[in-house]
Amino acid sequence: MAGPSQWRLSGLPALAATFLPGVHARLPHAAGRQLALTFDDGPTPHLTPALLTVLAQFEITATFFLVGQQAIAHPALVRRIANEGHTIGQHGMAHRDAWRMGARALTEDLEAASQSLSDLTGQRPPWMRPPFGHLTPAMLRWCRTHQQQVALWDVMPGDFLPDRTASQLAATIQERVRPGSIIVLHDNDQGPVQRTLLPTLKTALPALLADGWTFAAL
Repeated sequence: MAGPSQWRLSGLPALAATFLPGVHARLPHAAGRQLALTFDDGPTPHLTPALLTVLAQFEITATFFLVGQQAIAHPALVRRIANEGHTIGQHGMAHRDAWRMGARALTEDLEAASQSLSDLTGQRPPWMRPPFGHLTPAMLRWCRTHQQQVALWDVMPGDFLPDRTASQLAATIQERVRPGSIIVLHDNDQGPVQRTLLPTLKTALPALLADGWTFAAL
């Protein structure tokens, strides 16, 4: 049975998505043993290129939820992500907590993030992931109006936690996935992520592929 911290990381977003139209904690049209690998917070010059190389090595397409300010700062990385066949979604303009914002500030933030990614890729992002998984009525109304689906998750191994090792993260992913799972990892400058992301993927991905799992971008 999952402990309180595991429920916080994985259970609540999946529960919320059960009741809200246009909000997904799992792939909406999963085919068999199919998973979605997603990365929040990027792009980052010290991690994104290596991350893309690992994904290419295993021939996996993923979804990157980019922060608008990061995208503007690193436009070549945004274009590389798109050119390599990955889906780009938005993660807000400045990774602000929607629960601490007024409705007007929130919608302006979402619009600015969408526009910045559209300017860089030529396409409005079809998906949005709220920072911290925090949903609000204003956010859901904006997403419906602008035809952006909301992506939550049902597998979050906690790569941002300082006491987690790569082997623990890989084991958690392998234990928790089920058909249609959306896995959330991070692509940022935080120490735990910088230390564990790549070795986690290099352990978990070959094991999942050998076990018959496939991957699809949102």
